[in-house]
Amino acid sequence: ALASFSNRGVTSVDLAAPGVNIYSTVPARFQAFSDSIPSLANWTATAPWELSSTSYSSPYSAADSPAGNYSNGANTSLSLTTPINLTGRRGAVLEYRLRLDTESGYDHLCVEASNGISWTQLNCYSGTTSGSFYPMEEDLAAYDGQPTVYVRFRLQSDASVTYDGAYIDDVKVTTYSATYSGTEYKYLNGTSMASPHVAG
Repeated sequence: ALASFSNRGVTSVDLAAPGVNIYSTVPARFQAFSDSIPSLANWTATAPWELSSTSYSSPYSAADSPAGNYSNGANTSLSLTTPINLTGRRGAVLEYRLRLDTESGYDHLCVEASNGISWTQLNCYSGTTSGSFYPMEEDLAAYDGQPTVYVRFRLQSDASVTYDGAYIDDVKVTTYSATYSGTEYKYLNGTSMASPHVAG
C-alpha cells in the first residue's frame, strides 16, 4: 500500500518502494544540554508552572498548571536560567516531549529562543495530544555558534474555556558532531527513504 505522503503517477505507478519506518543512518549528535526534569533547578518558572508526577520519564515533568486547568488570560513561562553555549557548534536542535491539552485555535503553547537580548518564536502548538507525550523538535540553527542561547516554553490563553495545559519533559539541545559511536541509526519516513530502494 502506498504511504499517505507518496508521490503518485497521474494515471499509474510504474515503480514504488518502502518509505515508512526505514532504518537508516543519521548524523552524529553532540549533547549541549539535557534535562529529564527531576527538578526545576535549571529553570525559571512563572507561577503556576511547577513539577508534575504526570511525566514521560519518571519522576516528574514540568507543567503549566499541575493542580488543574490553566487560567483564562494566562501568559506564563518556563525559561532556562543559565544559557547554553553553542560556540563552534552547528546544526542545533531543541528536542523535548510534549503532552498538550488546550482550546484548539485559541490557547497555545509557544516555544521560543533568545540570544539574551530578545525572544524569537520557534513554534506554537494548540489542541491536544490525547494524553500522550509526543517527541518534538525545533530548529535552533539560527543560534549556531552563539555563546548565549536560552529557550522557554510559554502558555498563552484567551478569556474563556480552559483545559489541562502543557507538560514538558526530557529537554535536550543537540548539535552535529564529528565523533561517531556506531549507534547513529534511526527509523525514518519519507520519499527520501524510498528513493535509495528505487535507485538500487
